[in-house]
Amino acid sequence: MNSKQLKYAEIFSFIAFVFFVVLIFYQQTNQRLQGELVEAKTKHKFPPNITIQNTGKYAFKLGQANLTPQLEQFIHDTVVPKIKERFKNYKVNIIEVIGHTDGVEFKGISNLDKRLNVVAGNENRRIGSLKAGSNTDLGLMRALAIIKALQKEEEMIQFFKEKGLGNKPMFRAYSAAQLYNTDGTIATSSAKENPSRRRIEIRFTYHEEN
Repeated sequence: MNSKQLKYAEIFSFIAFVFFVVLIFYQQTNQRLQGELVEAKTKHKFPPNITIQNTGKYAFKLGQANLTPQLEQFIHDTVVPKIKERFKNYKVNIIEVIGHTDGVEFKGISNLDKRLNVVAGNENRRIGSLKAGSNTDLGLMRALAIIKALQKEEEMIQFFKEKGLGNKPMFRAYSAAQLYNTDGTIATSSAKENPSRRRIEIRFTYHEEN
């Protein structure tokens, strides 16, 4: 091999080496990005909701938000274990509770503007001291009643302590009133009773610490 051929061979070897380095870098970068994508998908994958149908022995009394003894027992026996299972298997730290009603018109004089924060902020304040003036009020009161019941569950309090979430995770109460059907579509305007739409929905999200 003459000097010219040797020079070409060296150039070719250098180009092949650079190509190999670039290929390795590309593969490693692609693997890293794929891993980050999988992590992101897992991180933002939320567990299935828990729905409590407000019918039969679990139904609230008309226009009220007090829990029946049967509903309290159902929360203890069924809902709490399901919440613990969600927290074990998913990265979540917020429990959102949404109260849904049917479209039966509700008439009353609300005291939520004066009393809601007092009742929500003090575990000894009874939910029965709140008065609804609309289905929106009623849905919120019932969501708050579920939250207050969950906050008293010793088994769950201990579980969250072990998870490093303190005495309680972040709870948020919302009302959807009569707005949504069970499949999530907007309900038609109807004043007829529809017990299947009366429900409490519990869902889970995650709040990233700053």
